[in-house]
Amino acid sequence: MMKVQFVRRAYSFFLLLAIGLFAPIASAAEPLLIHVDAGNPPFMFGADEKGTPLGMYPAILYSAFKRGGTPVVVKAIPWKRALLEIELGAAGVGGIYKNDERAAKFDYSDPIFLERIAVFYNTNNPIEFNSIRDLFGKRVGVTRGWSYGDDFDLAIKYDQVTAESTGGDQQNFSKLALGRIDAVLAIVESGERLLEKGTKEYADIRMAKTLLVSNQAYLAFAKKANQLPSIALFNKELAKMKKDGSFNALVQQELSR
Repeated sequence: MMKVQFVRRAYSFFLLLAIGLFAPIASAAEPLLIHVDAGNPPFMFGADEKGTPLGMYPAILYSAFKRGGTPVVVKAIPWKRALLEIELGAAGVGGIYKNDERAAKFDYSDPIFLERIAVFYNTNNPIEFNSIRDLFGKRVGVTRGWSYGDDFDLAIKYDQVTAESTGGDQQNFSKLALGRIDAVLAIVESGERLLEKGTKEYADIRMAKTLLVSNQAYLAFAKKANQLPSIALFNKELAKMKKDGSFNALVQQELSR
């Protein structure tokens, strides 16, 4: 009988030991998944040879969460798919704008960066842009899934502007150069980068002096994903980065690539 009890106790001991050894592995936190736009350089785009997304927003996301000790995976995917994933609560989105409709569904971080949206036109069909009304009746190239502010969204809704969506700025600029659309909406830095790289193809394209709108870009998760603690951590580290100068250094590094 004593031998049986000893065997049982030994078995229980080794069972508890095994649970203790393997429990940390089983309960290890899954990396936080965040999607960014695959076609919006220099803010977020593509990936390097290791599959790491390139651009300013991925760099900021990785840096802030690393400082906070939280594992994170950032993936660059088509923007329309990124918006679908956040709707499902499957992943967060970096570099997203806020509007009334989204604010009702998503939890947002503090602002990451102020993006300036400009109107680009072809000098062969010039536009004197000063307000949204100057785009009424025009065919305007936009990136699929993007929101350019409540005023522009309403202009589309009420058929005051015809929005032609593509996968990104490069496709829109090519259509503008060919005269297939009247204008393109793009972030200032993104548009200027394309004009610098495609001097010959885009020789007749100019940027209007008046901006359409300036939009803050954020990190966001669906409310049902319950990621407020992750957002709070990100906000804390983002504030530290802006205070110690590492944020500005990172922005300049990425925008100058």
